[in-house]
Amino acid sequence: MSSVKHFRGRQRGLVIGAVVCTLATSLASRFAFVTQGGLPRLTGVFPATLRGAKGYERLASTTRYIGEGQRAAHIAVVNVDVTPGGEEQFIEASMDNARKSIREESNQRFDILRSVDDPTKFTLIEIYRKETGPVDHKSTAHYLTWRETVADLMATPRSASQWDTIYPQFASGFQPEALILERFPPDVFGIEHEYVTLGEVAWEPFKELSLGYAKFSMREDKSMRVDVLKGLGEDSDKILIIRVFRSIRALEDHKKVTTYLGWKVGRDKMSINHEIKRYENIFPSLAKGWTGVGDTGQAGGKNWGG
Repeated sequence: MSSVKHFRGRQRGLVIGAVVCTLATSLASRFAFVTQGGLPRLTGVFPATLRGAKGYERLASTTRYIGEGQRAAHIAVVNVDVTPGGEEQFIEASMDNARKSIREESNQRFDILRSVDDPTKFTLIEIYRKETGPVDHKSTAHYLTWRETVADLMATPRSASQWDTIYPQFASGFQPEALILERFPPDVFGIEHEYVTLGEVAWEPFKELSLGYAKFSMREDKSMRVDVLKGLGEDSDKILIIRVFRSIRALEDHKKVTTYLGWKVGRDKMSINHEIKRYENIFPSLAKGWTGVGDTGQAGGKNWGG
């Protein structure tokens, strides 16, 4: 019986991969040529022959969006360069801040990541569901203590960029499945951030392609998060793909599947450039601290397929 399930699961994975690959080819080949008013016209890019594939109608159907000018989530990506020798003190202070920040009323998650390529570089991901969340956070005692503690540990001034979510659809999709987010010894996951810079004409078709890629990738056994964020302000020409897999090997294997390869075809044809940053997780250090209960737009969530 288990072998039958495995075969059916493999069949389903191949179908899903074929869908994304075909979608990528369709979008990449059309977006530059089929335009209307200077922007791509996407009518008909979903081939009718694929509509029988499981889950495809969800991908092709109209997504519910937040009102014009409103943000679904308030996301800050904070980059920190720490003076060599100050890494452990920075981690200790940041862990204390993170543990208390996740208890804030509007907070959805608070991640601490360390660069694989340079152990003095850290990235903090702070996600709030309300506009007042980041403002309130900066008035808390734990934030003020953190800011004072790490001030002398900075090799350069920290920088922050602002993002909104495309996938998951709502801020609630980022909330961890577990209440306890740490374990010892810690679990180590495969994590990377891919920043994709786009021209105006390519933005909408690439967003659509990445949305489908994320939904299908979340069905893989070893995937824990595949988030798609859109940049704001100076980063409004960028989309950020966040991949979190159960191991570094699982992340490497993901890049061999048709789902990823199809998305990559679209990325290479549509993007101006892209940059990948690889991380090890500091917080959360537990698998269920990365998976979420999801929302109506989150593949793998409790309402997915319902």
